[in-house]
Amino acid sequence: MPLFERLNRETRNRLTGASVLIVLVTLITFSPVFTAGFTNWDDPVLVTENRLIRSLSAENVSAMFSINSLQEFRHYIPLVLFSFAVEYQIAGLEPALYHTTNIVLHCVSAVLVLWLAFRLTQSVPLALLTALLFAVHPLRVESVAWVTERKDVLSAVGYFSGLLIYLAYLRSPQRKALLLLSGVAFAFSLLSKAMAMSFPVILLLIDVFAGRRLSRPVVVEKIPFFLLAIGFGILALVAHDPTTSSLQQIETGQAAFSFFERVVLASWATFFYASKLVAPVNLSVLYQAPLTSGDVPGIFFAFPFVIVAILTGAFLLRHRVPLVAFGVLWYLVALVPVLQIVPAGVALVADRFTYIPLTGLFLIVALGAVRTHEWFVSRGLSRMLVPSTAAIVVVLLAYAARERTKVWENSLTLWNSVLEASDSPPPMAYVHRALAQAERGRLERALDDYTLALERDSTLAVAWNNRGNIYARQGRFEMALADYRKALDVYPAYTDATINAARVHMLLRNLPEALALSNKALEIEPGSVLALVQRGQIYDLLGKPEESLRDFTIAIRLQPGFAEAYMRRGDVSFRLGDFRSAIRDYSQAVNLGFASEAVFTNRGSAYANLGMFDAAILDFTRALELNPNYVDAFRNRGLAFMGKGDYASALQHFERLETMGYRQDPRLLDDLRSRIRGR
Repeated sequence: MPLFERLNRETRNRLTGASVLIVLVTLITFSPVFTAGFTNWDDPVLVTENRLIRSLSAENVSAMFSINSLQEFRHYIPLVLFSFAVEYQIAGLEPALYHTTNIVLHCVSAVLVLWLAFRLTQSVPLALLTALLFAVHPLRVESVAWVTERKDVLSAVGYFSGLLIYLAYLRSPQRKALLLLSGVAFAFSLLSKAMAMSFPVILLLIDVFAGRRLSRPVVVEKIPFFLLAIGFGILALVAHDPTTSSLQQIETGQAAFSFFERVVLASWATFFYASKLVAPVNLSVLYQAPLTSGDVPGIFFAFPFVIVAILTGAFLLRHRVPLVAFGVLWYLVALVPVLQIVPAGVALVADRFTYIPLTGLFLIVALGAVRTHEWFVSRGLSRMLVPSTAAIVVVLLAYAARERTKVWENSLTLWNSVLEASDSPPPMAYVHRALAQAERGRLERALDDYTLALERDSTLAVAWNNRGNIYARQGRFEMALADYRKALDVYPAYTDATINAARVHMLLRNLPEALALSNKALEIEPGSVLALVQRGQIYDLLGKPEESLRDFTIAIRLQPGFAEAYMRRGDVSFRLGDFRSAIRDYSQAVNLGFASEAVFTNRGSAYANLGMFDAAILDFTRALELNPNYVDAFRNRGLAFMGKGDYASALQHFERLETMGYRQDPRLLDDLRSRIRGR
């Protein structure tokens, strides 16, 4: 079949030129992203506040690939975490590198789509248009401009590579190593995002499209692929545990949907994405559900029947226009994992969900353009009309995508775009903007946004909880506790609100109440590392160091990358006089990125207590580099110089403290002066 023809030099050159064109167009389209920052939409969890990526130690890498990472990240995405860790070693938290990586991966995916489309059709123009649509359509922006969605672009590289390798295997079925290599690429894709589980079904579609009979050996060779898909599908379901997912589904209205309503919504979503393909307007990172439970408009009942009609039409056209049937089935099959028929997430629809599925429809659009061009040419009509129209469409889409990238400049621009896109925006958009306001220290504006969210939906437990956090930051503890109670009235199993209420009681020194709430949080979510660390602090305040150390140790075992647990355990060990254990824990906290002036000062004090004054002085100096006005570090460095016998340096430190307004013991100063004179 033409599918298996070898490339001649002219075709290779044309494809190479097309690849270069695609990369250039993609870079121009997404160039505003290079200067964008991080946003508060999951970027803190995966990148900016993720201590696990701060080191490429064997322990951290092992934790990334551990199933336990599901508890923290709600997804099994070890390759994504590893890529972030590599970037952190190179550039820290400089967002430009993370965005550049996403764009480069998108360029690679677009080029892979070009070669894949060509291998399927043997048409360079069709492949080029397919790849350009894939590269610049505005629906791509969320996957590329959002750092967190490294999941999409990294997974797609493995996905498309695996399909190309499989096509090479079909050309040489005796080379079983190619089938194995395709499986490796599939595993790579799954380790970046579980949505890739559609891969083995797409392989079967390619078999049919290539004219391969679905015999028993053909199906059996796919069994390892299906086992991988099923395994990662189970992980995806497990990742969305009841304590977090159920709350989010309540707040998005999903929890109330029946199975029948989910089927109707899945059918609607299928058409929703297709409509955005044709008219990518009013895009948003947060779409409002089109219906509520028990109130399904009559028109929605038509969607499942229309999908059945489309599938029937594709089946009937499978011989006359096989690429149409292939493209339709690709789209539907690849979309199934995110249609929420079985709840596995909180978003009913999202632009990012189209990243791989729309490739099937892009193939059909490109085929239509090529066939129309051929029809014009066969009748002696304009040879330039269709190519010119296609070029204009690509340019317009690229311009729209470029404009869309600008909303990703920062958190405020992102959530302002959601609130401005609709007269009735989702209340959660106010919650996210409030978080962005709070990050900038605009606490009153944050309070206003939380209040607006609650005015629109008083059942938003997260808004009550977060507003309580703002009140707590302002020292308005009674108002904070009132909001936490409201959050728990809405959702009694809300772990975060329970932990936050416990924290406020701890600050108020209502330690029995704080302990009771921490215990309740651990009853709701036994593996909550935050609750364990907080209970450990409370036990420490209650004078129960053994119980405190136990909780910190359990937290570290559950989440080895949680730096605060090491720091807190180090504090308890320090107070118990176990300075070597304290040093080990402080060092681990520093290795995980918790390099604060307090940690360096505490570790320095532990070194000083062991008589290791040079190490102590080095740590106090590091603390002062982070905060030159940190008095504890300055005074302790003076004491370390004194312990080392460098009385002149010690005296200089204490005299400097005097000039800064910190009164020193005159006897200490006199003793130092006499020691200096006595030498």
